[in-house]
Formats: sequence, C-alpha cells, structure tokens
Amino acid sequence: MIMKNATRLGRACTLLTLAVLAGVAEMIIGLLSFAAAGEPPPGLAFLVGARVAVYATAFVLIGLTWRGNRVARWLVLIMLGGVGTAWSFR
Repeated sequence: MIMKNATRLGRACTLLTLAVLAGVAEMIIGLLSFAAAGEPPPGLAFLVGARVAVYATAFVLIGLTWRGNRVARWLVLIMLGGVGTAWSFR
C-alpha cells in the first residue's frame, strides 16, 4: 500500500511539474511575441517578475512534496489553485 501511494504521489508531482513547465513555456512564447511586435506593454517587467517568483515557488514546493512533506503538498495545491484562479480574473 505504501508503494502504491508513493507511485501516485510521484505521478502527481510529475503532472504538477509539467503544468508549471507549460506556464513557463507560455510566458516565453508571450515574451517572444512582444519582442517581435517591438513595443512591450507597460508593466511587463513586473508581470514577468511575478510569474518567475510564482514558478520558482511552485518548483520548490513540488520538490518538497516529492520528498513527502505534507505541508508542502497542501501549499502547492492552494498556491496553484489560488494563483490560477486569480490569474484568470485579471
């Protein structure tokens, strides 16, 4: 039973990592499109900094979750859910 839960946790962490990497890829594509357009929107540096901070925190929490830290597991779920929901309302 323990091995089964460890396998599920590993799969969950892998999927969470892929989700964060998809966000990183989206950010890079957005930056490249702004670079191609020539004129960056106002506040772009703040938005990029905020995303980098969120992604870095997510990676740290996913790593801690992978190692079995229960508090990190809840924090990563709350953070990704909360940030994702807040980001969709902007």
